[in-house]
Amino acid sequence: MKLNAFLFILGITLVARAQDEIPQERRELNELFESVQRWDQRLEALRRLPAEKKEAYIEFTRKDLSTETSPGGRDQILEILYYLGDTAARDELVRNYYRDGTDSRTAMQSSTFSAAGDPELVPMLAPALLCPEPYRRFGDDAFTYPLSFQTAPTVIGIIRNSPAFSADVINWARRFPKSDTPPTEELREIVREWWRAHEPFFREKNYKAVQPGRDLKPDPVPDLTPEVPASPPATPAPPILASKSSAATPATSPAEIPSNALLWTGAVAAFVLLAGLLFFWRR
Repeated sequence: MKLNAFLFILGITLVARAQDEIPQERRELNELFESVQRWDQRLEALRRLPAEKKEAYIEFTRKDLSTETSPGGRDQILEILYYLGDTAARDELVRNYYRDGTDSRTAMQSSTFSAAGDPELVPMLAPALLCPEPYRRFGDDAFTYPLSFQTAPTVIGIIRNSPAFSADVINWARRFPKSDTPPTEELREIVREWWRAHEPFFREKNYKAVQPGRDLKPDPVPDLTPEVPASPPATPAPPILASKSSAATPATSPAEIPSNALLWTGAVAAFVLLAGLLFFWRR
């Protein structure tokens, strides 16, 4: 019993000591990330930090970066640094984006760029957008695409989340599918045309002068009218053939055909008249 109590107290002591050894910056960052789960909320929370806090967190997080060796782990740390305002971390993320190409890590980098809404990223990604390459799909589950096809929706995502552009441009970008929708050749061509037309404004950082591009062609509306089966052609009625007897006998009107009553009446009248003449003649 005493041994269990001793071990319990020892465990609490070690945990407390370990907590004391965690740097203050680490504890504060952990609390910030635990308080908000969505990436856009985390980004907004980091952006709202006072300048001195950002500098302290950048210095601390760069120490973590110096000891991290895995590419995925480094990208996660670079993402935090970038959201804290470290442009050197942004530049390294862009280099990794070109390095990884069709690797699945580019999907995470694309999400980071889109969420940041940084218009300075667009010229940095333009060479990837203009890369001449055919459409292909890589992977068996989490699909990736050639870099130019992945960059087109990434640029649209940057515009969608950037307050640097006018409302018309932001609304234009929001009419496109979200970045998790497979890219198409049409989308890539639209973004290429838009970039070529507005490249000078990006060089001058005159983002309010940027105008919307063209929209995707609407999908054809299916014809939902039910099909009515065609009626079979009408069968002509067979001709009526006259019999031989009716053909030989000429047609007569009802007035030309005497009835039996008329014949008998005439016969009786003739007989009475003849009898009367005979009677008067004998007298």
